[in-house]
Amino acid sequence: MQRTASKAPDQPLPLVVHRQTDLLPLKVLEVKRTWPTLRSVVDGAPCHYLTCFRFFHTEETLYLDVVANCRRLTTRFTDHNDPLHEDDVIELFLRAPSAGTHELQQPNSTPGIRYLELQASPAGRLLDAWVSNRTDLEALNTDRNLELAYNTIGPSRPTVEALLDDHSPDQFSSADFAQGVNVRVWKVRFRIPLAGLELTQNRASNWTANVFRIQRSASGVEHQAWKPTGRIDFHRPECFGRLQIEA
Repeated sequence: MQRTASKAPDQPLPLVVHRQTDLLPLKVLEVKRTWPTLRSVVDGAPCHYLTCFRFFHTEETLYLDVVANCRRLTTRFTDHNDPLHEDDVIELFLRAPSAGTHELQQPNSTPGIRYLELQASPAGRLLDAWVSNRTDLEALNTDRNLELAYNTIGPSRPTVEALLDDHSPDQFSSADFAQGVNVRVWKVRFRIPLAGLELTQNRASNWTANVFRIQRSASGVEHQAWKPTGRIDFHRPECFGRLQIEA
């Protein structure tokens, strides 16, 4: 009997990150039909709260814009690098071509997969850290496989801008956010200077990323993702989607 080689499944096409010459202000930003949407992190099912996003870049900076429909946003956190994911949050996990692996501090450990984690709160606060994810420890204890190295203040550090119904988060107090702010549209812009990514390869290819949102409401918690991970676990770099940086 003659055997034929089975065809490998096609890889999904990468998301093209277009180059922009003019930076559109966040206040006038409008969602386009071509923008990807977030779905259930577990199985890719549609979510109640619509979340759309786009990547773009300039010569020196990578950007992520997110536009999220909502009703009420809550956060108890007011400082840089607080655990923002414990309340309503939008997150970006980004693995640049130069990310490679990183030695963990645990004795006799193997290198961990390295990627940038950014979290944005409704109050406009940012958590930015480099994650070393040792996936071979996953089966033993999922709390032991991650190490975070927080970024320090500097010109190459990522930043975030946010608008709540086109108003600055600064118009609300920390007490307002702790009790919940009524908002219809939440806009977030992540700004990632390329100089802070230590790129050593062709920067057009070999990028991977995932975009997440956690939205809490009286009916429960929605965990959203661009690329589903199969369970409520954002730290699965093997599930990241591919990006193609336009020259």
